[in-house]
Amino acid sequence: MKPFMHYIKPLWFPATIVSLLSLLTVAGTLYIPTITATIINDGVLKGDLEMITSSSMNMLVVALLTVLSAILGVAMSAHISASVGKVLRDDLVKALQYFSLRDFTHFGTGTILMRTSRDVEKIQSVLGEGLNMILPMPLMICVGLGLTFYKSWQLGLVILAVMACMILTIIFIESRALPIIKAMQLKLDDITDLVRDHIVGMPVIRAFNRRTYENDKEIVIFTESAQLNKKLRQTFAIGLPTILILFNMSTVTILWFGGYNVSMGSLQVGDIMSVIEYANLILLSMLMAIFVIIDIPE
Repeated sequence: MKPFMHYIKPLWFPATIVSLLSLLTVAGTLYIPTITATIINDGVLKGDLEMITSSSMNMLVVALLTVLSAILGVAMSAHISASVGKVLRDDLVKALQYFSLRDFTHFGTGTILMRTSRDVEKIQSVLGEGLNMILPMPLMICVGLGLTFYKSWQLGLVILAVMACMILTIIFIESRALPIIKAMQLKLDDITDLVRDHIVGMPVIRAFNRRTYENDKEIVIFTESAQLNKKLRQTFAIGLPTILILFNMSTVTILWFGGYNVSMGSLQVGDIMSVIEYANLILLSMLMAIFVIIDIPE
């Protein structure tokens, strides 16, 4: 990670701007459910049309500012990731110029091609997504949980329990998927080597009538790659249904506890709606960040 920070330091100003924009986006995103709760509690239930109108206008302004900050944040993140990718490619090309013939033989053409093309693109993609999804996640969780516990400690514990279940689910899936991802990476290098050798050596293959042998070789390696890809998709297939169940169960549990608190007079209807929104925003932010973190080992 320390060598990678070498590429980030020259871009400290855009990174600071992205951090501030993420702060504004999170603040605006969490403030909208709070306004919704106020509209329901003080406007709808009391029949105050003037209050509903003024709060709705405030919500519209906050929503527009949130969208604007999110768009600017994505643009700045794209600028940072593209700049890092450019410098990284330049350094890789300079490093390859000092490679000896033994180095090229040791690493292999396919591996070098993949490292200088697909892997750089992957780093660039993960960096851009990380600035947009991982960076706002801690603030979203802390502020969202704080607002939830302020309204009801029981509902806050519900969100914490769902977060713990989600983390355990992702850890289980990741532990099974990581070995498959590593095997797919090596297999992709082998495919690149094989395709390159076939393109370059096609006249030799035809001259010595090796087409059948080379075709069988392609079928074997492509079949192995397809089996690994199928196994990976099957591993990830259990993730989405489980997460959707957790999302829905969190909503049902919040409504159950919230309804009990409303009947006791310790909570209002609008507060339940805002807590449901807090829970959805926290879990969604956490889920998106986890999906980006899963790409980091690759």
